[in-house]
Amino acid sequence: MTRCVSRTIALATPLAVLASLAAADSWLPPRPRIFASANGSYGFKVLEPKQTARGQLFAIDADGKDSVIWTAQLVNVPDRVFVHGDGKRVVTVNTYARLGYEHSLVLYDAAGKVLADYKLEDILTEKDIHQNVFQTAGSRWWDTHASFAFSSDRKQFVITLDWQKAAADRIETKKRLLSAANDAQQKRIQQEIAELESLASRPQERVIKLDLESGKLEGAGRSR
Repeated sequence: MTRCVSRTIALATPLAVLASLAAADSWLPPRPRIFASANGSYGFKVLEPKQTARGQLFAIDADGKDSVIWTAQLVNVPDRVFVHGDGKRVVTVNTYARLGYEHSLVLYDAAGKVLADYKLEDILTEKDIHQNVFQTAGSRWWDTHASFAFSSDRKQFVITLDWQKAAADRIETKKRLLSAANDAQQKRIQQEIAELESLASRPQERVIKLDLESGKLEGAGRSR
């Protein structure tokens, strides 16, 4: 899925550099969308997206006809939706146009009720967020280099975060800021680049597992 967003970093003046360190987001208004399970047997509609949205899970039979399993009001307008292959669980990731804050990870059960609802601080530590997550004015892009999948035993939703790639991306962003920065800003940015290069020099992965029965997280680094 391609996100309907652009991140703009202005480089014209030192003042713009300071603003660009919290780069602006530009999102299109939310629109209804549809997501499918990996096996193609189930689909999920995000309908009437405003402050929140209505979700509708449906099954597709052998004749191509669909039947609604449940319809419920969601806690947000989800950015990503993952449907389990048996249709009994739906996982949403992030809120559209406000990534990485409340509702970063939500689990719905077989009837459309919320089993778990996690903000980013429930998933990552403050250190993780500061060191590894690119932040803009309205979003924290923690899932930019993440992969999502249901486990082979169908009991967990597995998130794999590649911090090495995330650090490399942030290095390139900060290097683009150097030419427009004043001396004090350049010194600070160069220090930040050095820290990121240290992170990028060694493989780093964080694997987080969401139990689909209890809704509990394994491997998360909760902020204090």
